Amino acid sequence: MKERDTFLATRKFDDGRFVALSNKGKLYQWDFITGKPLEWTGKQPLSYKHLKDFEVYTWKDEETQKIDTVYKKEWFSKILLKKKTPIKNFNESEYHGHGGSEDHLPNQHTYNHSIQKEFYEFKLIEIVSPTEVKEHFNFVHCIQPNCMNYIYFSDNLNFMYERLKYERHFMYKRIDSADSSKTVKWEQTHRFKKLPLNFVNLTEYPFIFSPGFTKYLDMDDTHTKFIIREVREEKEIKKIPKELMSAKNERAADVARRFKWVNESLIHIISHDGIEKLVNIDEFEEVQFNFIPLYDKELCKTTHYICDPPSYRLDESLKTLQKRYQYYKSGYYLHKSRDSRYKMHNEIFFLDYRIDNCSGQFETDMSFSFLSWSLIEQLHSGKLTVDQLDSEIIEMIFFNILPNGDTVLHIVHDNGDLMEDLLKVAHPDEEDRTKIKIHIPFLPNMKGKSPIHLCVSHEEFRYINVMLEYLAGYDIDHHSRAIVDHLPDMVKHGLPNFIPYLESRIRQTEVAKKITKGMLLDTNAHGICSTSLWIEKDAIDKLFQPAPIEQDVRLQFVDIPQIHDINNEVGLEFMKSLSDSDDMKLFETTAVKKVIEYQWPVIMKYTKIRILASYVGFLISYSAYLHGEFHSDNLIMTPTAKVVNMCLLAIQAFYIEGTEIYQLTRSGFGYFLEVWNYLDFVTPTMLIIFMSLDVDGFFDIKDEQGNFTHMTTKAIMQAIMSLFMWLKFLYFLRIFESTGYLIRIIIQVCIDMRHFIFVLFLTFIAFGEAIESIAETTEEKYTGYFGGIGYVYRMALGDFVVDDFNLRTPLFMWILFILCTVLVMIIMMNLLIAIISESFANINAVSKQANMRERAKIITENMYLVPQSVRNAFVKRNTYLLMAIDTEQELLENEDTVDSKIKHLQHSIHEMTEKQFKEVNEQLEEIQKQVQISHTLVANFGVPHKGSGGSVYGGQHTHRQSIVRSHHH
Repeated sequence: MKERDTFLATRKFDDGRFVALSNKGKLYQWDFITGKPLEWTGKQPLSYKHLKDFEVYTWKDEETQKIDTVYKKEWFSKILLKKKTPIKNFNESEYHGHGGSEDHLPNQHTYNHSIQKEFYEFKLIEIVSPTEVKEHFNFVHCIQPNCMNYIYFSDNLNFMYERLKYERHFMYKRIDSADSSKTVKWEQTHRFKKLPLNFVNLTEYPFIFSPGFTKYLDMDDTHTKFIIREVREEKEIKKIPKELMSAKNERAADVARRFKWVNESLIHIISHDGIEKLVNIDEFEEVQFNFIPLYDKELCKTTHYICDPPSYRLDESLKTLQKRYQYYKSGYYLHKSRDSRYKMHNEIFFLDYRIDNCSGQFETDMSFSFLSWSLIEQLHSGKLTVDQLDSEIIEMIFFNILPNGDTVLHIVHDNGDLMEDLLKVAHPDEEDRTKIKIHIPFLPNMKGKSPIHLCVSHEEFRYINVMLEYLAGYDIDHHSRAIVDHLPDMVKHGLPNFIPYLESRIRQTEVAKKITKGMLLDTNAHGICSTSLWIEKDAIDKLFQPAPIEQDVRLQFVDIPQIHDINNEVGLEFMKSLSDSDDMKLFETTAVKKVIEYQWPVIMKYTKIRILASYVGFLISYSAYLHGEFHSDNLIMTPTAKVVNMCLLAIQAFYIEGTEIYQLTRSGFGYFLEVWNYLDFVTPTMLIIFMSLDVDGFFDIKDEQGNFTHMTTKAIMQAIMSLFMWLKFLYFLRIFESTGYLIRIIIQVCIDMRHFIFVLFLTFIAFGEAIESIAETTEEKYTGYFGGIGYVYRMALGDFVVDDFNLRTPLFMWILFILCTVLVMIIMMNLLIAIISESFANINAVSKQANMRERAKIITENMYLVPQSVRNAFVKRNTYLLMAIDTEQELLENEDTVDSKIKHLQHSIHEMTEKQFKEVNEQLEEIQKQVQISHTLVANFGVPHKGSGGSVYGGQHTHRQSIVRSHHH
């Protein structure tokens, strides 16, 4: 490629071509990645020889030696060209664009008339396609030789902003020519008087102005708060919230270096600790955000972080790769630039215009090197091992992002040993893998797949478990968004490192660390709210209340997005996986507890409103119907009242049925696996059938003797409905902490008893058949086969009446009776008590965790009750859970927790010791038996005891015996 000065304009296209216009009007093209020249195929480019007399507009100030490089950088695709020679004998009276040229008094000369100036012809051009250059317009403008004279254009090309020496700033409006030619004039509309000059001089880019030159950034009179002014009249139109931008704790210039307009309503800002986000200035709401990895705070003190990225030397490859890593993550999460054929092309392949202060050749910064790419492939194929590479090379490999967005972890996802060897180099401390020596980028590729996604697709969960151990050490937003959709899979597979990983996700930002005092809000019992990582005022208002005395507090984030969102598929799946999990340690983690506590109030509210309240009304109507219609002696109802009550009851029954049908459509076959659903469905269904039969007169039919024919059917249906309706209240008792504990015990005891009940039933059958056989010898037989089983059941409950049995076999009867009472009453019933006691102890040991799991189940079951509008408003996009913790209260709770854990540990050690003691004794007894057998064989076959042989057997025997005695004592 020729020297930089030989080109007027350049453009990089999404198809990978880099096109440049030479100063002779000819277009050239190169492959952007390889740098090889490309031949023109198909449509040939046009020639623009008329531009040979023009050059890229620039200037040099003789006093400061400053050189203008605005149109030599990557900022603008529209390039301003200036004719090499000035216009001679230009009639200044025809120049309408230069304000302040009119003389108001005789012999008066304005400053503009008195200064030395030259008039030049300018053109604004743009390479719009690989074969075409567009000339937007041309105009004549004056400049002062060898002085600062910045010229900028709005994105719609309707306005021109001029920045002159001695801090003179003008805004011009474009006036098109009447003959529709491309020649335009500029009319001065405004001279700025309130521009923040300390911001204007931070960079050559006019970052304080919106792209359309309609608004600009400024500060208020206190010089601590940032505001937005309208350009024309310089009036304040917006106050930027101090949570977003404030000069209270740092220099205003440093804050401004982290600001840039994206469009007329969107701004890009970066916090002091590296959180960047796009904000809509209408309501100052967050649109997207990103936490910049490896953020350099000092860089913002010397240069504009967004507009003037540093340019590194060729020998600074690692810094270049780290910069591309930052840009890739910003492009993926902040700008969402993943929708073109060359997805995120600019983030992976970046053209550096700034070599040698924009005088050197163009260079392509790539997010990878071909050498590192080759090493990655050799590692994956087994041609190289990790031990053959030093840590510096491996660090370079980690920061390589290949053209499709893959990193080395994507490539080696199917080789767990190789992956672990690489991770160990980055985290060499074997005792604590969270300590980081080499930062590892963990990103989704352009298809949205992280290394964990690839492992899940191949069902390699053991490799995921390995990665979780290392990922636990990384800071907030390093990888959490990349893997959050597979957290439910990790819960289902019970990965050992998942629980420590969850605990590691409790993190703080710098702003959160600074908030250490406050009075927690009474109405927010758990001190939780959802907010962006950039803590805003409404989040503080949700956690704290004004108070003269403040508590010591600590703010922490749960660095796992979406799992608390009840309107998000990931959040719903995560809660479902928790409700299905039997690992109680999951519910000890702070992240899981806070997610459940956050969602619980809204679920409980709508459970009470839409189920409990309606069910209580349903029960009242049912009782009134049942007792008023069929037991009129207890409750007298008029015929009209009965009809009204039946109509109300039918409406309530159909409402409950509709709710259940809706839940069935959402849950599918899983609906039938939940026992509580049968209580919900059977009762209203049976009641509708019952009332239909009642209205039809089915229950009023009598036989010839005047007896009701279907009295038994009616009684059975009433009994089932009444039983199910009252049992349903056990479900509602689950939502209250005081009664939910009892319901969990009942359910768990029933589950733990299932095997015992089977054995007990076999015992009943055995003795029942024996009793039924004895009854065969009596003149009046016993009540039959099931009667015998029923008698054994009554005997188990303490009924010992044997008067119905024939006394011809009293001896056998007494033997059977004694056996039955000993086995069933004494052994089986005491065994049942032991099982219940053990179940109670187990539940009591994890009562808090079990309560959390029960709440997770209820949240999953009743999520459909929450209206969609409430779910939409419950959680904003891109938010995280923020916790406010009373540190003093936490200390007290931790003391109790430590005590309970010590007791639990002591109990576990005691149980383990007893178990090991029993195993050792059994082994010693077995050895003793073997020794005795050996002695017997020696005695029987006369084997002589020579040398040490006899002493071995005799000594060993004596020694073993002494050990057994000492243990027993």
